[in-house]
Amino acid sequence: MVSERAAKTGFDWDDISGVMDKTMEEWKEFSAEVNDLQDAAGGEKAAMEFGDVLFTMVNVARFARIHPETALTLSIQKFEKRFNYMEKKAVEAGRDIDSLTFKEMHHFWDEAKERLG
Repeated sequence: MVSERAAKTGFDWDDISGVMDKTMEEWKEFSAEVNDLQDAAGGEKAAMEFGDVLFTMVNVARFARIHPETALTLSIQKFEKRFNYMEKKAVEAGRDIDSLTFKEMHHFWDEAKERLG
């Protein structure tokens, strides 16, 4: 990974709090670009800033000794379980999930979080 190579040269943060601060800075820059989206060029700027957010988050993971791809996979699996639960509850209620109100969806989502973790 390029950030590991850079870290070996000493071009790195002193600790995880520094890289977390940088992540927040990058998030603010990304948010500003998203708020200013007007055209395709603005979309490219937002995409670059989003890339910066992801890159700094990977560095947070490196400091925390978390494999980012594994963490993302686990998160996706958790989301899928919860969403499948919502779909099941909708069917049990005789409904399609897309016919549920936002409030109903969140009720089932919260229930899934409580029951499935």
